[in-house]
Amino acid sequence: MTPRLPVAEETERPPTEGERNSATCLALVALLAVSAGLFGILALVLPGAMWILLVALGAGGVLTLQYLLWGRWLTRITRAEQSTDDTINE
Repeated sequence: MTPRLPVAEETERPPTEGERNSATCLALVALLAVSAGLFGILALVLPGAMWILLVALGAGGVLTLQYLLWGRWLTRITRAEQSTDDTINE
């Protein structure tokens, strides 16, 4: 017995928010992996490049921390404002 193919309507649904977020996360992890590989090759060719890597990782870490903290904070604020607006409008 051969399996049935999915109906076209089922496959044409828009991606959910979780699917979009997971795709973004996968792209960022792939970008970090490629960057780490290139920095590793650079460190093999130029021994002084390790300092460049450490500075770049430090700056990237600080920027990532800022992004996560501000993003969560602003998300909470906008959710609170939306819930307040919803209760006022009702």
